[in-house]
Amino acid sequence: VSISGPTAVCSGVNGTYTTTASNTDGATINYDFRVGGVSQQSGSLNTFSYGAGGVIDCVITLTGGTGCFTTTTATSTSITQTVNTTPIGSNNTVAAFCTPAGLSIGLQQFITNGVNSTFVWAAANNTNVGGETTTNTASNTINNTLTNATNAQQTVVYTVTPTSVTGSCVGASFTVSVPVNPLPQGSLSGGTICSDGVGQLTFTSTSGTG
Repeated sequence: VSISGPTAVCSGVNGTYTTTASNTDGATINYDFRVGGVSQQSGSLNTFSYGAGGVIDCVITLTGGTGCFTTTTATSTSITQTVNTTPIGSNNTVAAFCTPAGLSIGLQQFITNGVNSTFVWAAANNTNVGGETTTNTASNTINNTLTNATNAQQTVVYTVTPTSVTGSCVGASFTVSVPVNPLPQGSLSGGTICSDGVGQLTFTSTSGTG
């Protein structure tokens, strides 16, 4: 009797375990899958779906058939299943940058369950901002330089997909939103002064919050 299946799964994902029995000579087979010696599934099905970790084996029992069996039960070898944690990220909006915004945003900080991860990210295109990468980029840091081409704050939204370093478990995607402020614009005004005189220039802001 043999059993096959994965030795590791990601949290929330079951592995499928299959028992193969040979030389049963037409007997009816009952498959009793166990975890840690405790029965979890018993019947005619030779596959078992499980994802909570532990030592998995299977005891078969033969009934009927044409063979002369010295024993009607047999136990497979065991498989020890390890469960690797899947990373969980949270949607975040970071503090606003002034244009041109040189980003260096580490992504591990947004993993709420602390799983050490690698990342793939891409920005949604904002036609009012230049410099964002809109193709998938494998990097643990968002490092674009963003330029706001307008007189109002713009936001670039990055979609990030984490993968655990241990077990390569892919987590659900999350977003990182980056506000980019324009530089202030305005005009100078002042009266005429004589040489060596003292005057006053007034700057009037017309747009921008950077």
